[in-house]
Amino acid sequence: MNLTFKRPHLETREAMIRALKDKKLYPGTHPRIIDAQDKIKDFTGHKYARVVNSGNAAIMIAMNSLEDPFLIPDQGAWSGFLKLARFLKKEVIELKTDKGYLSLDLMEESLSKINTKPGALFITSFAGYTAEQPLKELFDFCNSNEIKLVEDASGGVGDPEARLGNGEHAHVIVASTGSPKMVNVGSGGFISTSQQDILDKSGILLRTMGCSPVTGAGIAREIDFSSASLIKTTGAVEYLKKKIGNVLHPDKRGINVIIPCQNPPETARGLRKSLNAEKKSIITTCPLYDRVLDRAICVEIKNLALESLNENNLQELMEILSERI
Repeated sequence: MNLTFKRPHLETREAMIRALKDKKLYPGTHPRIIDAQDKIKDFTGHKYARVVNSGNAAIMIAMNSLEDPFLIPDQGAWSGFLKLARFLKKEVIELKTDKGYLSLDLMEESLSKINTKPGALFITSFAGYTAEQPLKELFDFCNSNEIKLVEDASGGVGDPEARLGNGEHAHVIVASTGSPKMVNVGSGGFISTSQQDILDKSGILLRTMGCSPVTGAGIAREIDFSSASLIKTTGAVEYLKKKIGNVLHPDKRGINVIIPCQNPPETARGLRKSLNAEKKSIITTCPLYDRVLDRAICVEIKNLALESLNENNLQELMEILSERI
């Protein structure tokens, strides 16, 4: 089995090289930055977009502009939510989830137990990268209760079903474009919204955390491949979930597979001898806030190049996992 790690497409690398060789001086914003921002707006449907130097920068900008307390899932989200909120001295309320999955019922139950009015919900497109969150239901609830919904769509940009990374289902969308995300440039990130004041309140951060024209050129090109990447990755995960059986959230769309096991460190050591992508691990162990707070192994299908997700590799991968877990 020959597994390769995800890397930017050839066309993206060529676009970044051209940007690197560009010696022209441009007054104001560089055209490659403008191209990236225009392309992001096309994908999210928001009125405004800004490219920045990382996904965490985009989250910090959103948190700086929004009122706390912030609602954050108790597991299955991005640990940067908690760390950045603490850094900005923002209050956080953790919401009870079903192993990362935040149903509307669970959100309403959690909110019924608190007296403070929340300012924003921060959530990732996929719980632990393995279960698509019900973004439209959550957005409708937040919108009717004057709560801003911020979606980290690092794993959901380009959703062909328009359920994720969709500006109609989020007040703010943030994303990392580092490796190995859906918009896989190797660095950078973005924030998009239709509310200009959210960007205005963090103007100094936007200027401080801007990205280079090289990264902008990469984002503008690589985002075109995000839909195909998401389709291929979710399809591979669906296949593995059905074949393996003993997985978390078996019926939900995802970009990795989480399998409960008794001894994750030992199981991971064995699996890593057989499963790696050019000597880079595709195995994550739990409990881990970013995935699930149970004992489990995560197989990070999202980290693999699309050419690795062929029928023969998936069959062999399924056999190895079924045998050793």
